[in-house]
Amino acid sequence: MKRLDWPRRAALALGVLLVLWGIADLFGLGGGPIPSVVHAAAGLAVGLSAANRDSLRRTGIAVGLLHLVAFALGVEGTGGAFDAGPVGNSLNLVVGLACVALAVAGAWSQRREAEEKGEDGPGAGGRLSLDDRSAKGSRHARRSLRARRVRPNSPARL
Repeated sequence: MKRLDWPRRAALALGVLLVLWGIADLFGLGGGPIPSVVHAAAGLAVGLSAANRDSLRRTGIAVGLLHLVAFALGVEGTGGAFDAGPVGNSLNLVVGLACVALAVAGAWSQRREAEEKGEDGPGAGGRLSLDDRSAKGSRHARRSLRARRVRPNSPARL
């Protein structure tokens, strides 16, 4: 197995913690059967997303937003269906922020690795300029260069 970088190791650990949280909810230490299934499914998704940085980014954002919305609804509707109490709401906030942070860290890690391998172009910060893109044959760059040319009989020339 290939060595995992720290965002993917952290995603694996967070996935295990979410699955354990779901199991604890199932056995009466928390909200009940529906939150336990949601936490266990989110934990499985985050844990499995550690295999690929693209899936880590997408899953981290989705699970993070899910927990942040659950936190907001739980705090706003005290005594409602999403209210998990002070501890549960705090955990929803922490897990939501952690998942979004993992998504961002995974994207940074992917970009850093691409820059080290030289996969990004020669522009500043790894970005390609318009000239670099046209030299590489980008369809969009060629189209935009053609669009800027002034044709001999065009109204722009008059």
